[in-house]
Amino acid sequence: MGGGMGGQRKPQYHDIFENTDVQKLDLSSVFKFYRRQEIWVILFYDVSKQESRELKQEYTTLAEKMFGILQIGAIDCHDEEELCEEFSVYDTPLIKIFTENAADDGEKFTGKKTWQKISGAAANKMQNFVRVVNEDNYEQFLEEEPSKNKILYFTERKSTAPLFKSLSKTYKDKLVFGEIRSSEKGLFKKYGIEKTPALIAVTDGFNYQGEKYDTSEMKIDQLKKFLSTFAYSTQKVEKKVELHHLKMKLTQNKNSGVCGRKTSNLCLILFLKGKGQGLLDLYMPLLDIFKNDPVTLTYVHASEEPYMRDQFGIQNGLGAVIYKPKRAKYLRLDKALDGDLIDPSMIKDFIDDALGGGGSWQPVKNNNDNGLLFKEFVDQ
Repeated sequence: MGGGMGGQRKPQYHDIFENTDVQKLDLSSVFKFYRRQEIWVILFYDVSKQESRELKQEYTTLAEKMFGILQIGAIDCHDEEELCEEFSVYDTPLIKIFTENAADDGEKFTGKKTWQKISGAAANKMQNFVRVVNEDNYEQFLEEEPSKNKILYFTERKSTAPLFKSLSKTYKDKLVFGEIRSSEKGLFKKYGIEKTPALIAVTDGFNYQGEKYDTSEMKIDQLKKFLSTFAYSTQKVEKKVELHHLKMKLTQNKNSGVCGRKTSNLCLILFLKGKGQGLLDLYMPLLDIFKNDPVTLTYVHASEEPYMRDQFGIQNGLGAVIYKPKRAKYLRLDKALDGDLIDPSMIKDFIDDALGGGGSWQPVKNNNDNGLLFKEFVDQ
């Protein structure tokens, strides 16, 4: 060939992440990383090295599997030497995981470079706004942030899935997310869940009703379309209103059940001498009056529950108390009572006074371990 050799050209290499979900970053596009509000995983590689090129398939799979959940980026240090130096990266291939905090310099990933291991390490850094829901705190979950619709995710997993973490952050100002794990067989049964995963937008939590999402299509775009329907609508869910019949039951669990220790509502307990639907009908209007207030209305047949009468100091088998389960304290109706029933208007004033902060609260008599003597109230 004529002429001298001249300057050697830098070899040109094909962009290994072209037409993939991996976000190539360079000096002109790195600004979107610096403005991040999500977890980022960045592969620093040198396309001229075989070791870097061999990561293509695994890293492309990572981007596909985590699409919309994590931001998956890559910087080719062969072409972007200055940018890699800015990240203090001098040896490739190297993977760093960055939190949402723009001041975070990233953590070097040292595990096996499979998409499962990388995504697992990144998922551990994700913010999680999902509540773990069980029988004990289910009612409390429904009553929290009443202006927001509730989303329940039923799962066999022992930890929250990255997809659900991501959705809980996206909609944290619009929806309340709860996760029910397979050990909560009672809640699975009440919602009719036979296989997992299952996702339900709750429409009537006190009656265990909701709109199910077709989990055969667990893609983030479809999930967001479903969730947005509930995120941007206000659906009034009325509290389940009924007059609960309480009975003593010796169990190992003193937390769950109507008026159990973890219940956040006040608990009205009517001690009645008589029986029959006609007597109960006298108090039914109270259900409608207080349906939007944090109070549960219950009754007992006083002659059948001597331990309850003793704990609340009920004389002559007729009376009423308002009980605070979490604090094991109660307020007793101290007005003189005659006959076999209590005037419903008197009960209304009693509840109003308690909700307004009035009255002198006292500890439950013979209280064991901050729970009632009979361990659990049971709705019969």
